[in-house]
Amino acid sequence: MSLISVSPFYEGFGVVFHINAENDMMIASVVIGSPQPVSFSFAGVDLTGVVPIYAIALFTPTIINELGYSAANAQLLSVPPFAGGLFTVLVGIYSDKYQIRRPIVAGGAFISLIGYIVLYTQKAPGIG
Repeated sequence: MSLISVSPFYEGFGVVFHINAENDMMIASVVIGSPQPVSFSFAGVDLTGVVPIYAIALFTPTIINELGYSAANAQLLSVPPFAGGLFTVLVGIYSDKYQIRRPIVAGGAFISLIGYIVLYTQKAPGIG
């Protein structure tokens, strides 16, 4: 007889933890719940979000180094995308807090337009 169980929705998936009178957790419930489709779907969602982030973080300095920059410069040149991501999150928090979204979106579009103009006018790839 179990004293504690989770909601009946999860019982079909086999992830219910039972605690018996001696306060021993039955590992069988965890083992039964491990190969369930819900466990694999959570793992898949986690992997599809985490793998690209780590791949970009790991290979960006290598790609920049292969363009002919020194190792130290490659490390420094890989920082701006991550700083830009932090800036984007902070601007999103600011726009939600003060409920001003149109000027923020217009400003971001204008900065993107300037960036595309700079890219279009470059004669050779790279910085400088």
